[in-house]
Amino acid sequence: MVQVIMAQFSKRYITDALIERDTMGALAHTETEAMELIQKIVKDVSEGATHPLVKNTVRLLLESFPFDHVLTELLQNADDVGATIAEIKLREDGMFFSHDGEQFNEEHLRALCSIGRTTKKAGVHIGFMGIGFKASFKVSDTPHIFSGPYRFYFTREEVIVPHWLDEVPVEIQGHLRPDHTTFFLPFREDLPAETINFLKETVLTKLEPLSVVFLQNIQKVNISVDGKLRQLTKSREILSESPLIKERVSVTEKIDGEEQGYDYLIFKKILDIPDQVKSDHRAKDSHRAELKMTTVTIAFNLRDGFIEPAKSVLYTFLPTHVRTGLRFTVNCDFLLNTQRTDIDLASKWNLWLLDSVSNVLKDIVYELIHDEKQKLYFYDVLPRKREVPEILFTKIAEPLIKHMKENPLILTAEDILAKPSEVVLASEDVQRIIPPAKAGVRYYVNPRIRGKPFLEGELGIKDLSEPVEERKYVLNALLDKSWLTTLDATQIRSIYEFLHSKLYGRENESWKLTWSQRYEMEKLLKEMEIVRSVHGRYYRARETILPKKSETQSDDMVDLPCLIFVDPAVVSETSLELLRNLGAKVFADESIVTRILESHGNGDWKQWTDEERLRSVAYIAKWLEKND
Repeated sequence: MVQVIMAQFSKRYITDALIERDTMGALAHTETEAMELIQKIVKDVSEGATHPLVKNTVRLLLESFPFDHVLTELLQNADDVGATIAEIKLREDGMFFSHDGEQFNEEHLRALCSIGRTTKKAGVHIGFMGIGFKASFKVSDTPHIFSGPYRFYFTREEVIVPHWLDEVPVEIQGHLRPDHTTFFLPFREDLPAETINFLKETVLTKLEPLSVVFLQNIQKVNISVDGKLRQLTKSREILSESPLIKERVSVTEKIDGEEQGYDYLIFKKILDIPDQVKSDHRAKDSHRAELKMTTVTIAFNLRDGFIEPAKSVLYTFLPTHVRTGLRFTVNCDFLLNTQRTDIDLASKWNLWLLDSVSNVLKDIVYELIHDEKQKLYFYDVLPRKREVPEILFTKIAEPLIKHMKENPLILTAEDILAKPSEVVLASEDVQRIIPPAKAGVRYYVNPRIRGKPFLEGELGIKDLSEPVEERKYVLNALLDKSWLTTLDATQIRSIYEFLHSKLYGRENESWKLTWSQRYEMEKLLKEMEIVRSVHGRYYRARETILPKKSETQSDDMVDLPCLIFVDPAVVSETSLELLRNLGAKVFADESIVTRILESHGNGDWKQWTDEERLRSVAYIAKWLEKND
């Protein structure tokens, strides 16, 4: 509705004199020249200023603007005129905003004295609606402007008619600087105290450091509210310029003398604009159709130099109210509605930009996977379907995910790249003891990678690191006796130590089993032939005898068929406890005698040689004599 009324008004009341003038951009060098120009503009616009279309347009604009929208507009305008420093001062009676950018000329002035007209160039300046300054009437009835020789104000009754200010009030003079442009917005008398407090809170706490990152010119923002001082200072380091422009941007926030730093990894890509996109009517209206190129920028938050996920809104140089659900920040020259609350998803221009974001992300993934510092971290910032609105997921995330499914972009434990179909997720402990072939794949995913939910949920990589899946995987591997026989004693000992840690270890390393779950696991393990003997064969734990503890214990019986001794090389302090819990007998005369008698009772001794029978009888006799 706002755009319709603006169009109607533009056709009838913005005359050729307002649109096509040879004197546009002329600077006034004296107050007299400035005042004469103001008077001239008053004559040009006074007739249309009271027309119902103007009043209706302004009313609709003000209803659509949030109270803090004026801050966005003022920052945007300052950046557009090349300001490097902006200052915001909030008092109980009003707000001062000043900057060191280009001072007012006739063209700037005529743009303020109209609706829907602008001095800004598409692709160069942030704003393009030509109506942003009207947001100042949301908080002020008489916004004042001081720039070079100009000093004038507007009134709510005639929002496009400038009024020359004969004298600068004493209370304002101390806030003006000759080399700065200053806006003074005295608050409306009916502006609630809650709104003033909201504005104060916004500039002190809600103006994010990221807000200055995408500004093209502003490097510093100074804020003063009731004696509290806040300063945002930006610095930039170019890391590379091909194939993507890669930068590290730092913003230092200083609040009442205390500093905090915010770091961002920025990727930019300059894109040629296709002809079919230029046919979009809004691209034509905003003169974007005249551009040859535009830039897609994507920013990642850094903590201690490493990428980390962050909630974000969509940026068009300054933040919009569009929540993306992405874990990084997208900045493009989107076509927005007046309130900066949404993008037009029927616009070919915007849809092409969203597609371009996805394509740039593919390039960024390739960059990050080869970045030694970021390659373990970037998966964690990639988009999740459950977090991203459907249209953004379809345009940005789905093509990226499809690309990653089809290409070797997963970092493996061997530090090489593989396709998702070639890998599984497993804990570092499991990767040490079981080869990935047991899971039917070629590689394990590097266990130090962050972002496993993305790998599993979006790329479909199976996750064996979850306790239930890990238990199943380990037990199935141990059932493969042909695989066990290929392992050496050191590898087998590692398996026992792993099982011990998962069954009896500290909470942060165990499977966190209940008593009954641990009992069932032990029951399963007791029936599995996983205990390695001195001959390299495998038996149930209850069939084995642990190695002797000291040299004084006799090992004369080692070769007796009924005695299966555990390979000493697989025994450690922890593996010993596991094997005992699973039923392996402690090396002792009683254990050996028991085994001999069991063999006699079940008839196995009949298969022994005479020499073996004699040794076994002699051992029992000696034991009886010792214990008589």
